[in-house]
Amino acid sequence: MYTYSEGGEMKDITKKQLILLIGCMLIQAIPYGLAQNVPPLYVAPLHAIYHIPFDKISLMFTIGAVFSSIVSPMAGKFFGKKSTRTLSLIGLCVAAIGFIIQIFVKDIYLFYLANIFIQCGCIVFSGLAVPYLIGSWFHGPSRPRAMGIAFSGGSIGNFVLQPIFTSLFATAIANNSPSDLQKVFAIIAGAFILFGFAIEFLMIHDNKEDKTPNQTYHEQMHENVAEQKQTGQGFAKTKSLPWFWLMGVGMLIIGLNIAAQSAQYNVFFTEIGLRDIMGKELFNFVGSAFAIGCLIGNVGGGVLFAKLGIFKSVCVGFALQFLSAGTMFALSIMPLKETSAHLISVLPFVWAILYGLSVFMYTSGPSVIIQTLFGMKDFGETVGMFNIFFAVGFALGAFLFSIILDKVHWDWAWGSVFAYVIVGYFLMLFNIKKVENLNLVEIDNK
Repeated sequence: MYTYSEGGEMKDITKKQLILLIGCMLIQAIPYGLAQNVPPLYVAPLHAIYHIPFDKISLMFTIGAVFSSIVSPMAGKFFGKKSTRTLSLIGLCVAAIGFIIQIFVKDIYLFYLANIFIQCGCIVFSGLAVPYLIGSWFHGPSRPRAMGIAFSGGSIGNFVLQPIFTSLFATAIANNSPSDLQKVFAIIAGAFILFGFAIEFLMIHDNKEDKTPNQTYHEQMHENVAEQKQTGQGFAKTKSLPWFWLMGVGMLIIGLNIAAQSAQYNVFFTEIGLRDIMGKELFNFVGSAFAIGCLIGNVGGGVLFAKLGIFKSVCVGFALQFLSAGTMFALSIMPLKETSAHLISVLPFVWAILYGLSVFMYTSGPSVIIQTLFGMKDFGETVGMFNIFFAVGFALGAFLFSIILDKVHWDWAWGSVFAYVIVGYFLMLFNIKKVENLNLVEIDNK
């Protein structure tokens, strides 16, 4: 077995743990990447080839997020009671149905249905299964570091998937060919099924060490929970705490900010003319800088949680997102024609790095926060409920931003994001401190 130092460094990691960790990274890189990072690329081809309005296409992601938030706590109840790999395989099957539907349909309402399947499956095999597996195989200060490494797979996969499918979709648009577009969807479905199930069968395993062969699986899991010191008071008591719900409200408001910064940055930079000021090649590299920031942020976030603890790490997340929102606000009020082109060219990269580094707050952050503050008892159900708040905030964020933008201007829209960051993080930090003082994770879960 591995050990860990006071700083959270993993030492003497076993072969099984290493394979599991790499498997979780690959889940985030390929199946998760195909389910979360590639679908935003659908917007241009669906509009150009199937002539679907932009607002109806955008609604597809909102509907998927809402349904996945509903499924999250329901599915979370089964983690710790059933095999995690089995649950993850079920999630993959559900998502695969959605990818297959996409191949054969042209109606936006059927794309809504497909995305519901994809997002509901994704929340199970990625949002719930990955953190649960990391939580059961890694302990102590090493757990958040392992979580950060696992979730960095999403950023790594983005480097590969984005250029491939951007090119394939561009070719379909150039040919104005529905059959070419269906072929791209077939490639996505095939890659998801092939890599997803291969990773699950070859690299993902429940932690069943030191179990008695004659025990039932439920008895084994109960024993394993005790061995792994998965203490805590459980969801039934956690949900009675007002601080848990107030943390959730804080995460919802943070989700409004994250949706706005994630979904609007490219449109904003284009609308204010940065492509012309910076030049096409430099402008296109902003997205790559963002991806690099996300990769460092995911791994670095795990290190922060291990070394600084929950409260200080969330403070770092607040500072990064406050400054990234500030950069956007500065660009929205800056007289671009009268400002140095060199300064203007630097600011988008400042935003990309700052915001990318903060990615841990909405990838590994929720799982680490819940495991650290409330323990592993009923973890799936607790984090599933907590994820609802973020999903609702993320689903509403881009919509609210667009409403403000339509009524006023970019400066007011980015000013609202400032407010989300301040209020959301205040609620999170205040209530994290309240829960930390209760030491709930030390409660025996008999």
